[in-house]
Amino acid sequence: RAITRIAKEMGVEPMIGLRVRLVTKGAGKWADSAGEHAKFGLSTAEIAVHPSGKFVNGSNRGHDSIAMYSVDPPTGWLTFLGAEPIRGKTPRNFAIDPSGKWLLAAGQDSHGVSLFAIDQSTGKLSFTERTVPVPAPVCITFR
Repeated sequence: RAITRIAKEMGVEPMIGLRVRLVTKGAGKWADSAGEHAKFGLSTAEIAVHPSGKFVNGSNRGHDSIAMYSVDPPTGWLTFLGAEPIRGKTPRNFAIDPSGKWLLAAGQDSHGVSLFAIDQSTGKLSFTERTVPVPAPVCITFR
């Protein structure tokens, strides 16, 4: 719902389904995840907005990482900060805890959930050296 709300605030109709469209600042061109990247086995399974609204993360299957972006509040533009390896395989799902301090990444094919600290000023992830064995994790939620 957060993505839908943010997209509507930006005047963009969100797309639901297998194809995700992102525009790169200044280029004015659409990048289609079902195109060039798909033939290399790269795809995204999850996108999440940090509770502060200052950061966005996305999972990279095939690359086995979490992409990190900062959000420019006046424009909504995303700036790529880097990609943090999940220390596992196939990040099917990840979740940011409600405090915004932690990100848990599920490695579906490596059978573990890895814990990352989120830098509150930069949005960058730091691996905590903690991975919990979980058979084929596919969903992480907080209550």
